[in-house]
Amino acid sequence: MADQFDQLFVEDSQEEEESIDIARYIGVLLKRKWLIIGITLLAAIPWGIYIKQQPPVYEAETIIRFKDYAGLDRSLLETRMTELNSRRFSEKVVQQLGLVLKIKKAKDSDIKVDRTQVFKEFSTIKDPKEGEYRLVFKDDGTYQIYAISAGDKVGKVILQGSIIEAQVLSQSANGFSFKFSERIHDLPREINFEITRFRYAVDAMLENKQVQLRGGGGPLLTLQMTGDNPVMVTKTVNRLAEIYKNESMNVKDIEAKRKIDILNERLTLAKDDFDAASSAMSEFQASYTGDFDYQLEEKLSEKSKLEGELEVYQQERTDLATMLDKLNAESKGNGNGYNRNLKYIYVSLTQLSTFKNDPEMTVLQQRLIDVEKQRDEIVAEFSEDNYQAKELEIKINATRDEIRTAANEHLNKLGREIGSTRQRLNSINVRMTSAPREKQRLAKLRSDWEMKRDTWKTLDTEYRDALMNQKVNSENIEIFQEAIVPEYPVNANKKQMAAIGGIAGLILGIAVAFALDFFDKSIKSVDDIKKYLKLQVLGTIPQIDFKGTDEYRDSEKIKQIDNQLVTHDYSPTPIGEAYRSLRTNLIFSKKTGRIHTLVITSTAPGDGKSFTSSNIAISMAQQRSNTLLIDADLRRGVLHNTFGIPKEPGFTNFLTNMESFTRIINETYVPNLSVISCGSLLPNPSELLGSLQMKRFLEQARRRYEMVIFDSPPLNAATDAVVIGTQVDGVVVVIRSGVTNRDVAKQKLEMFRNVPATILGIVLNGEETNLAHEGYSYYQY
Repeated sequence: MADQFDQLFVEDSQEEEESIDIARYIGVLLKRKWLIIGITLLAAIPWGIYIKQQPPVYEAETIIRFKDYAGLDRSLLETRMTELNSRRFSEKVVQQLGLVLKIKKAKDSDIKVDRTQVFKEFSTIKDPKEGEYRLVFKDDGTYQIYAISAGDKVGKVILQGSIIEAQVLSQSANGFSFKFSERIHDLPREINFEITRFRYAVDAMLENKQVQLRGGGGPLLTLQMTGDNPVMVTKTVNRLAEIYKNESMNVKDIEAKRKIDILNERLTLAKDDFDAASSAMSEFQASYTGDFDYQLEEKLSEKSKLEGELEVYQQERTDLATMLDKLNAESKGNGNGYNRNLKYIYVSLTQLSTFKNDPEMTVLQQRLIDVEKQRDEIVAEFSEDNYQAKELEIKINATRDEIRTAANEHLNKLGREIGSTRQRLNSINVRMTSAPREKQRLAKLRSDWEMKRDTWKTLDTEYRDALMNQKVNSENIEIFQEAIVPEYPVNANKKQMAAIGGIAGLILGIAVAFALDFFDKSIKSVDDIKKYLKLQVLGTIPQIDFKGTDEYRDSEKIKQIDNQLVTHDYSPTPIGEAYRSLRTNLIFSKKTGRIHTLVITSTAPGDGKSFTSSNIAISMAQQRSNTLLIDADLRRGVLHNTFGIPKEPGFTNFLTNMESFTRIINETYVPNLSVISCGSLLPNPSELLGSLQMKRFLEQARRRYEMVIFDSPPLNAATDAVVIGTQVDGVVVVIRSGVTNRDVAKQKLEMFRNVPATILGIVLNGEETNLAHEGYSYYQY
């Protein structure tokens, strides 16, 4: 049973701590509610205005498909994506679509003119003349274009002609070309437009363009563009895809033509060799007609074939070794930097006949060509020191290293093939030493003829296939899906975006509120006192509304506040009950047992110590205890205003031996409660509190009263509370919730460490959460 009770007690404690944390969080939100509302409005209103002023943004997408994706290297795909994102492609689109053009709204017309209504086609060169222009349509079917300068608002005519002719034929001036639309009859007679800086138009396109592979690197490449004109954004993304496709086809056509030229040259040489072998075979057959053994002919044929293979292997090995020697010699003088001369050596190396059917070398060759091409474009546009060029140089050197490694491995492979072929030839030669010379010659001629015939036929087939591929499928790339004009903008739901801004502002406000609470070092709750001050909490007093008292002077302010003494009328209010609970905790304190004398102080002015002292004294008197309340704040005493008694004679008059004990006692309207005011103002009150007269005062007070309470100055103003604390049964410290700094309080409480004073505990004054305690709901019944 004991274990079960302990477990239930622990669970109840945990639930209580969780409820306290939740209550504290709610208290923080309520306390900072105006701050949260303010931050929310400050964030939501500008955001809402910004969203409302934003123009509609349209998005168009086109899809490019690679037909031979399975054979593409990943690095080649990345190179193609880099090309699409390059400035060079964007510049071509800006030129072809004339994206530097901006139509301006007419000052005397509310009609919004779109560029597609004016121009059917509009393109520019790379550096068109920037500035403002005015297009004027005349009643006689002609037009004029004026270039407007800063000092000339009328402008100078740069182009004029027939409207009908400009609808059919392209017109050019100042670096831009155009054709008029068929819908110009519905437009204003004057249209102002601007040619912006070419570089800015390219930058805007790069910013609004997005390229990505679908399906985690699949065969589909998507191009997305955003803009405020749905027609133009669609044309732009489609034109970009078209340019990319055409450029890829041109590159492939160049590669195909180069391959055809090489095959044609090799085919011509093979045909000449085949014709020569055929003539030699015919001459031998005409001069000698013997009957040769078929098996010998087969051996001779095999020998001839092996000799041919050996010759090819030796030639390929010689060519490859020579090229690697050149490569090594050039690399030694270059170090780790980029060497343009190596480019041609690597091209020649990868095009050697020995790598004709090597798929690994083919992929490395294509990758090297693509990366070097991309670097040349970056260098042409910027410089060799550009960071993109440096990154590409690293990729080039890495690819070159792979090519060199593959070439060395292939060289070793050729050496092994040569050794194997020689062994087989030696074996055949041993067997044919006794064969007639004529038979050997015929077999050799026939073997040579067959080998050269096969070589010629193979090259002829490859040549025809290359011609066919060039005509039918010059590039395995297609525009899989063209972009269509979007009907709705992507930012159409502005209310939702504004709501998101409001929610973000609310979250920011709450975060700021909790951040301020986190960095706020004031003591706010009982848990803070236990955590930072390590002292017992005798009671918590709810927040009392003293609004409107700031306009009074100190004496008048005290009167206004003390008119709200909450315990003198026995009313069962939550605040009155809080003081009665505090009275009970003081009388039956665990530290000292029943107390007779105590001093009440605070860490700083305004914490409510005098108000708390008055209410504790009243609650003590209500318990039929003969109570004496002494105003020991000898510098700024206020209790004479609280209870409406004379300030003099008072406590200082007794301490200076000018008045007797009975003469300074004042009865109050509260039964069983007597009050001693502070008395005359003296220059050295702290010395009087430790005097022999002070001891006489305590002796007489203890004999006459059951409870003696001192209201002393704050600890940051004087040490009077410490002096009195060494002579009474206990010390009570008042702390104001949300005001008293925990570090200051801890520092001031250290004053009691080295003196014989007993701190009974802390009174937490002004706690806002106390009224929310469920026990006080009884008084609202």
